[in-house]
Amino acid sequence: MRLIDGRSILNNAISEYSSLLKPHLTHRVNIAFHYDQSPYSLSAAVSSRSKLQYFEILGIPVRIVGLDDLTNPEFISELRSSEFEELMIYQKPFPEHIIRTITEEGCVDLDKVSWSRQFEGYSAVVEAIARLLLEFKVDDNVTVAVAGSKGRFGSQIFDLTKNELGFLATGFDIGSNLHEIKDFDIVVSAIGKRGAIRTEHLSEKNNLVADVGFAVEPGIPELYYGDVCPNAYRTPRHVTPVPGGVGPLQVLSLVERVLYCMYGEFKVSDWGISSKTSQ
Repeated sequence: MRLIDGRSILNNAISEYSSLLKPHLTHRVNIAFHYDQSPYSLSAAVSSRSKLQYFEILGIPVRIVGLDDLTNPEFISELRSSEFEELMIYQKPFPEHIIRTITEEGCVDLDKVSWSRQFEGYSAVVEAIARLLLEFKVDDNVTVAVAGSKGRFGSQIFDLTKNELGFLATGFDIGSNLHEIKDFDIVVSAIGKRGAIRTEHLSEKNNLVADVGFAVEPGIPELYYGDVCPNAYRTPRHVTPVPGGVGPLQVLSLVERVLYCMYGEFKVSDWGISSKTSQ
């Protein structure tokens, strides 16, 4: 078993991309976050802080904005007269009508653009999963099980892997027999339920298990969980842990989308999934 170290991949790319940035940056990143005391809000808050941190490291102008800001006429007026090209990251779930309104004001939704036409229209986390899966595509016969294939992210992942990337993909939804996923080369879990994937659902045949789930248990310190039980990590050959797996790769995809908005074409970092990024 090897853990895919998403933080290492992200940090290496950040070091590489820092040399691209020029003084007097003309774009600003707005991380839109709505706190409503739900479990989703706790996860979104942690994710927002992580994104903020890495954009600050790069020196890219960034701020967190709330739902109250995005419905405030004064804030909308500021967007219209801003000296920056305003880029938006919406921590989902986020009201779709607000996203449409802000987009109509000329702000760029970073979940809709990509440096690659292949990923345009897909969210950054889906792009991150797709690029990870492509690292494990040894031929055209690689099978992929997408657990949670009818959910917000799972449906996009299933569509992209099956119809665009050439994997032999099968969807599994709530009520499906998850014991069947042990026969697939790759398993992607986007169920959104803590511990939904257990040891008995996996096998050594699984070359990669990618965990998209992320849940936060409040406390000091906060505890983070994914769809895959940690005691199941030893079963597949490669797995993305929570935390530190898919999350950093999503941040990297967003950084690359920002760089694309700023500079157009640029050399995308090679993730290089190897002994350097697995442990």
